[in-house]
Amino acid sequence: AAFANCDSIDSVKIMGNSLTNIGDYAFNSNSSLKTINIPNSVTNIGEHAFWLCENLTNITIPSSIKKLPYGFLSFCENLKTVTIEATDFNMFSDNVFFNCSSLESITLKATIPPTFGYNMLYNVPANVNIYVPCASLNAYKAASGWSNYADRIQCEPDYSNMPLTFETLENGNFMFMRTAGTGYQDKYPLRNIKYIEI
Repeated sequence: AAFANCDSIDSVKIMGNSLTNIGDYAFNSNSSLKTINIPNSVTNIGEHAFWLCENLTNITIPSSIKKLPYGFLSFCENLKTVTIEATDFNMFSDNVFFNCSSLESITLKATIPPTFGYNMLYNVPANVNIYVPCASLNAYKAASGWSNYADRIQCEPDYSNMPLTFETLENGNFMFMRTAGTGYQDKYPLRNIKYIEI
């Protein structure tokens, strides 16, 4: 619980490649935390790591993470978007998004539907969008747990024709994102933006 209850921290960027583990309750009850960058060196995240981080709005789970632990983001009431990068991601434990009452979208790159944890989406909005690889769409809609949300599961959006926008953050930084224009208004934070001079 290294940073638990640290109400003055609003942004965390982990530098380097030495960190491999985020422990149990590491950031729990950090009510000011809005953004966090988890590097690819991290392979394990402990239970309730971001429990009750009320102002966390989006999170990207790097491809090095293959499963999410019990209560991982429970009670993150302002969380809107979650992106899970690993194509071989395999398990959501119980209560991962418990009471994430503002959640708008979950984007998965996993080609095989991961294990769906008990109460994983308890008190999540009924209209949450679940984006999956198009080739796996039918598998997700038929899989245990996921089938309860079959009407919310759809192909991952094609970002190639979506406009690039940016949003200023309170700390003076800004975040690039794609904004969909095909009937839904979700925002997709972009990572690893590069400027190339031609």
